[in-house]
Order: sequence, then C-alpha cells, then structure tokens
Amino acid sequence: RQAHEHTYPADTEDVVAVYRALLETHPPSRIGIFGGSAGAHLTAQVTAWLLAHDLPRPAAIAMGGNGAGGAAGDSRYFSAVGSAKPPPDPSEAELPIADPDNRGYFRTAAPDDYLAQPVLAPPSLLARFPPTMLITATRAFDMSPAIAFHRALTRAGVDASLHVFDGLGHCFYYNAWLPESQDAYNTLIRFFRQYLT
Repeated sequence: RQAHEHTYPADTEDVVAVYRALLETHPPSRIGIFGGSAGAHLTAQVTAWLLAHDLPRPAAIAMGGNGAGGAAGDSRYFSAVGSAKPPPDPSEAELPIADPDNRGYFRTAAPDDYLAQPVLAPPSLLARFPPTMLITATRAFDMSPAIAFHRALTRAGVDASLHVFDGLGHCFYYNAWLPESQDAYNTLIRFFRQYLT
C-alpha cells in the first residue's frame, strides 16, 4: 500500500505480513532484508517493528540510499552543490518526518515515533538490530542520514558497516552498468552470504 491513499504504518504492516509468511517456511537465519531509497528507511522501520513486537529478527539487513529518519544534515546542501544545483533554503534544513501539510504518507506519524524514525529508538532496541550494512555516496542527499544511523547502531554495539562511494549520487547503483554499482552489488552479496546461514 502506498501514499496518498494509505498512511503510516501501512508499508510496515505489509512487509511484516510477508515476513510472517516467510517464517512459516524459512528460519529467520535464512532471511535478509534490503531496501533502497524509501525502501531503505522502510527496512529499518520493519526491523524496529519486529523487535518492538518480539518477533524473530532477520539474519541481516542492508540499506542503500537512506538512513532511518532524523535530520537532513550537511549532505542536503553539499549534494546540491556537487550536482551544480543551488543549495536548499535554510528554512528547509531540518525537515521533520511528520507532514505539516497533512497530505503525505507520514501525516499519521508523531515526530518522535521511533518506529517511524528508528534512528530515534532507544539504545536498548537499537542494540538488538541484526548486522546492518548501509550504502551511500558523497553527492547523495541521503549521506548524512546514513551516517547518523550508522553511528547510532555502532554506539549501540551493532555490527554495522557503512560504504560511502565517492562522487556519486542518490542510489547510484540503480545504474547497474556502472563499475561502482557492480562493486556495491558484490559487496551486498558478500554481506548476505556472510550472515545468512
């Protein structure tokens, strides 16, 4: 289910329904979750939801081109400049996940809901996250959120890795023919092979 017809937490509920179905035929040690862009944020949301509801966690998760909520950070500015665009208006520096215009997917989410923004989750919940890999790039607006979530996981003692590709933009790996994309895919494969048993 997608916006605008549906609101938070519809996407989380849909992925959790698929995950529950997978658990009927696969042990969690054989399940990994990966998402790119909004799907990366959703990956973190689903994982936080599973942990908060005491469901078995997946063996590993990977997130490409996003973090897990929180402030936009410097990358919102530098990605624009690096892409020959003007930087955003300073008034847009800190955009909350809650929708002030009451139109978007997150219009039903409270600004401090850590199941909507897992970067805000208490360390005790973050510490239960599975091994996590994040992919971003130096010209991507998502670099700061990815760094912030990586730091939050690392502080909580999670086995988390951050891969930052130089001179590329948001979800660059969608262009599968790029050498850097092939590198990112191979890194993802090694990561999941390491943790899925």
